[in-house]
Amino acid sequence: MITVPELAAEALGSFLATDMNRSFGSSHARLTELIPSVARLALEYIGNSDALYHNVEHTMLVTLAGHDIMMGRALLAPTLPSDYAHLI
Repeated sequence: MITVPELAAEALGSFLATDMNRSFGSSHARLTELIPSVARLALEYIGNSDALYHNVEHTMLVTLAGHDIMMGRALLAPTLPSDYAHLI
């Protein structure tokens, strides 16, 4: 059965992988493959929990805020793919 957290996790993982590949190139394919898996895993666990505030939507928004912060930081200083992956 397809659930909303599963669809959200798939979309977020796909977005992060595509953007990371675009930003850092294919030389870090291992991280590009790892990020969507971790995003899906985290969001599926949170989606199956009974947390009142820290739910799937909140987690996705925080992840996207972190993504935007790292992209802004990359405009000012070199950002390593490992730093990006660690934050995400």
